[in-house]
Amino acid sequence: MWLKKDEAGNPAGGASKPYCYHIDQFESLRPVSMRVIEYCPAMGLDMIQNLSGSGGSDEAWGIAAGSADTFWISGTAGTDLPASRPWMIKGTALGQWCGWDPFDGEVEGEGRDLVAAGGSVYATGYAGVQAYVVKYAAADCAALPPCDCAPAFETRFSAPGASFTEGFDVAVSGTDAFGAGHAESSTKSAPMIA
Repeated sequence: MWLKKDEAGNPAGGASKPYCYHIDQFESLRPVSMRVIEYCPAMGLDMIQNLSGSGGSDEAWGIAAGSADTFWISGTAGTDLPASRPWMIKGTALGQWCGWDPFDGEVEGEGRDLVAAGGSVYATGYAGVQAYVVKYAAADCAALPPCDCAPAFETRFSAPGASFTEGFDVAVSGTDAFGAGHAESSTKSAPMIA
């Protein structure tokens, strides 16, 4: 839902209807979409459909601001292909970017949340049937090709008795990273914190 605004940009008229991904929701927000389409090129931002080169649809799940005008995106490449993959992007305010699969195409998976803290970037999601947390030293990852960036740390984990574990959120305190998500077994699904 979005707050509605009047011509002067002040809140007015309540909120849009709560129809997530419903055509009426998109239609009611057409003026906002049209302004984004108009303003982005004027600000030097490109709207692109596929960053990973997967040939399928991509999803962005997390974004974090780095240092020195950089940003990071975590997401999923090829969501409409038989095997989706997690992916990471490091970009700059100048429109430069590099993207890579944290696991070099080794496993199917999805990227979810990420956090930039203390000169590092931490991301979570799932790889195969396990949740993961990866850490990158931000200075070791380029925003221009070649786009190879090896994690400084990687861990994969499963909840006891689970057939599938997925990380949804990551938090950092000092040098410790914490992941939260859910775990599934043949009989139940439950929240998980690691």
